[in-house]
Amino acid sequence: MKKNNKIVSNRALKVSEQLRQLISKILISDNFYLYNLSNSVITVTDVDISPDLKNAKIYIMSYPEKTYKNFVVLEELNKRSGYIKKIVSKQLKLRFVPKIKFFHDTSFEYSQNIDNILKKIK
Repeated sequence: MKKNNKIVSNRALKVSEQLRQLISKILISDNFYLYNLSNSVITVTDVDISPDLKNAKIYIMSYPEKTYKNFVVLEELNKRSGYIKKIVSKQLKLRFVPKIKFFHDTSFEYSQNIDNILKKIK
């Protein structure tokens, strides 16, 4: 199977989907609270996992979308990535739990930009 022009194994696809679901549940749970992010809505949009399953890039979108706010969200989540990895390790049955790093998902802004360009052409 191909994902982002890379060939990805079925196992990597399954693990990335499990990670996406687990991290979404962690961010929703009452136990996980970020002081600076109490009024932000965070959505896990995609997980890109390395072929050896040791590194995972977690793509998120946060609302309200402000450049400064997105930077704060990413910074806070990356500070807490060790804690998130610890919670994931208890629920995910793998020999190695991937190192987690959060990134901002720009696909929505990109698609809006393309849509605006197409509207101008009409």
